[in-house]
Amino acid sequence: MEYPAQYIDQFCFDLNSRAALIRQVVDERLKARGAVQSPDHVVGVYFVVSHTCGVVQVGENISYHMTSGVHHPPAGSLLAACTGEVLAAEPFDASGRVGLVWVGFPVRMMQYPDGRVYSTDILHLMAGEGVFGVCDHADVQLVDLIIPDAVLASFPGPAYGAPGIRAVTGFPAGTP
Repeated sequence: MEYPAQYIDQFCFDLNSRAALIRQVVDERLKARGAVQSPDHVVGVYFVVSHTCGVVQVGENISYHMTSGVHHPPAGSLLAACTGEVLAAEPFDASGRVGLVWVGFPVRMMQYPDGRVYSTDILHLMAGEGVFGVCDHADVQLVDLIIPDAVLASFPGPAYGAPGIRAVTGFPAGTP
């Protein structure tokens, strides 16, 4: 059976062109807006296309599912300190269902007693099941990650660095 050309166009949607356009628009918007930073949050920036709700609601859903799972924690409580929030949003259309949302994930909920935050915890929160799997959206993409300086300073860095690895392996300086 032959399907109409409009169906074939939809079946053969050019995903590479779509991805390039998303990268271009997101890059323009991030540069124009500047970073949304918070010393108390690791900030995930998401490109959103939702079937049913606005980008702010998508951000609230991500925050809810990936942090405390509570909509209105008691003010001043540890639960409130460990509950994420939408820090900013920028809808791209009149429906408000396509755009960017900046979600703040509290550093406090990730921080171990020694003050360290592990990269695996950050990755889990930014791109876990509550972001991509528990939703009714056409598309959600993590497009930027903003980590506070204090958290970055807690990472120990590579054990040897490039010079140490070269010394251990015997690779001469200047070689890949």
